[in-house]
Amino acid sequence: MAMVNLDDMLFEVSSEIRLRILESLMDGPATVTDISNHLDVSMTEASRHFNRLSQVGLIKKNPDRDYSITLLGKTVLTQLGPLEFITRHSDYFDSHDATRMPVKFLNRINELAEAVPTYTQRANVIRSVEKMKNISLEAEEYYYSILDDSSMELVLYAEPDNESTNVVKDKVESGVRFRALFPMGVETDKIPQESLMGFIELHRSGNFEFRIIERTDLFLHMNEKEVSLLAFPDMNDRFDYLGFEATDGRTINWCNEVFNHYWNSSKPFF
Repeated sequence: MAMVNLDDMLFEVSSEIRLRILESLMDGPATVTDISNHLDVSMTEASRHFNRLSQVGLIKKNPDRDYSITLLGKTVLTQLGPLEFITRHSDYFDSHDATRMPVKFLNRINELAEAVPTYTQRANVIRSVEKMKNISLEAEEYYYSILDDSSMELVLYAEPDNESTNVVKDKVESGVRFRALFPMGVETDKIPQESLMGFIELHRSGNFEFRIIERTDLFLHMNEKEVSLLAFPDMNDRFDYLGFEATDGRTINWCNEVFNHYWNSSKPFF
């Protein structure tokens, strides 16, 4: 195979039909006839696309005359996933900055493919905090959150909700992990004394922790069953609480890994 430059490769994978051929061959070898029938295109058109993909080394013809995707083809296809996801949500990523988080997570952002966009709805910080409280109370294994300045004030500086506090206390005592990351600038003297003493008591249990991060690169609230909100800052470096929610395993796993990355580089709250 001759050396292929980036322009040629991008041109070949810019075709929806050629992409669908590559995706079909990920399931196993197939003939041109198989793919022609599967994609409902003519044999002539399918053959033309097969030839183009063969010329750049993305697929290969086997001795029994069917075709397989090559290792190069598999590699290229996996790299297109993040771009496809970002393109699908281009309106959101045109006004929200996901590039502040580590590249290793941005390169896997297509793992959010099954997440439901909430950025088409009107933002409501009070509703977001209410959802955050609800999934914390529904957690059976863990509850993780990354807050921005505004939501931090609603969580830390508001008058204590004794009913919710008692539910959290029962969950902590039963082994549920509660972890929250706050941006720098927490003013402990603004925290109601009853809340502060309650936080300290829960912290001593070992399953309840607050920590500090230098900046909030993404807004996140999740438990083991649900991501109630994943959002990125807007162009003014503020959070409008628009983003995604999800209940699928891949999104939850990605968000879990992202949270733990920031948790491992955070500083103690108390």
